[in-house]
Amino acid sequence: MKTTDSILGPVRGNAADAIAYAKAHGAQRISDVIDYIKTVYSIAPQVGLDPAVVIAQAMHETGDDKGNVFNSYWWVNRLNPAGLGITGDKTQNNASHTWTSGVISAKSHLAHLLMYTKGTISGGGLNNTHDVRYDAYVAAYGNKPIAKTIADLATTWGTDPSYATGVVNRGNACFPNLENTTPGDESMTLYSVAGLPVKINLPVPLIQRIIPVGQTNQRPGIARALPGYWVQHETANTNAGADADMHATYMFNGCPDANGNPTQTSWHFSVDDHHIIQHIPINEVTWQAADGGGPGNMSGVSCEMCVNSDGNESQARHNTEALCAAICKALGLSIDRVKRHYDFNAADPNRHHCPDHMMSSGYWPTFVSNVNKLITGGTTVPTSSVTYPEGMDAGIAANLFGAVGTWKYAEGGALSSAWLNYGKANGVFPRLVNVKQAVDSPTITRTYWQFSNGLTFWRPNDKAAIAILK
Repeated sequence: MKTTDSILGPVRGNAADAIAYAKAHGAQRISDVIDYIKTVYSIAPQVGLDPAVVIAQAMHETGDDKGNVFNSYWWVNRLNPAGLGITGDKTQNNASHTWTSGVISAKSHLAHLLMYTKGTISGGGLNNTHDVRYDAYVAAYGNKPIAKTIADLATTWGTDPSYATGVVNRGNACFPNLENTTPGDESMTLYSVAGLPVKINLPVPLIQRIIPVGQTNQRPGIARALPGYWVQHETANTNAGADADMHATYMFNGCPDANGNPTQTSWHFSVDDHHIIQHIPINEVTWQAADGGGPGNMSGVSCEMCVNSDGNESQARHNTEALCAAICKALGLSIDRVKRHYDFNAADPNRHHCPDHMMSSGYWPTFVSNVNKLITGGTTVPTSSVTYPEGMDAGIAANLFGAVGTWKYAEGGALSSAWLNYGKANGVFPRLVNVKQAVDSPTITRTYWQFSNGLTFWRPNDKAAIAILK
């Protein structure tokens, strides 16, 4: 384990080793310790957190300078696993929360780490009420994630500049043979896929949150026709926080429409910039291609890629390409079987321009090429295919673009690509100054993006391409 390791990541270590280490190193309230560790290893994989990092942090927070763990005053008297609410101020310390079990204490720890890493709490049965420091976090940072690596916890979660080193030292003592998970490396891990007899290699965690058999609007239980297609979508939801976890919750709730009524809608996978969630076994049908009993619905393996404004869309594309290639290889599908939602509903008068951002930015051919390289063993997928003018990169582009609410520069995004192409053609990169939306119906919203030089981009609905308003 290194300070550069990602807090979000695949499962490392195991509960049995952590429990054995705690027992051998002075742990108090051992039954609660066992419940705490088992709960961490049960829930952390469901929400994308690396449980080894969670355990290492708890051992650092509850340990002493003699190597003992889970024996601090705050653990023994309050079951506080991670210094939650312990600020150094005596009054605040005394007013801090007391937990009643190791299970509940683990859920609080995990929920607060989700705020640090994602800026939102969802998945694994967790919600805002599990985080006793939720209001304090939002007051300090809003819904902005502030920690990607263990190093990011120093001077934020812990005030000691060597805090991250202390966490890592505990982690390596408990789990001496861990692989490192530095963000940006291309290490692959094998994951099981529901409905597939073999495991697949992926660069980010794949989490199964399978819809129950009786929820037939989402899981009709119809065998998917073979050989099939890969059907690529984008969620069209650019709201901050609209990641794979949010869409998993949306599907569990019946994919309700604007009036709260359940709909006959589903897809197999949701992918964002840090993990993948599977909803339906891939040997079963999903309702997503808008072609009725056609090949998109009846034989498609369907994937929704998240385009939330607070996510890294370039990384989400990279993750989606890796998933698509791995599934196609496992199913024996060649690259001509990789399709867009757009390819399956040509007869629909309201044909979906989907995946919108990939199509509007011209990225779709690159997506197909990257997937083909992965299927056939070609070169590694590039993390970015965006071409910038000389002297500009993604960071400079983001500064020039500015931000209005949750609208900001997202490399490869439809609006950002339209703005970048305009700038390259006209030699000027104006700043976003205003966003206006008009709701024409419960499902149709017009959006206008106004820039500092008078330029306005618009689209008539969330599925349409972005164009200059003339």
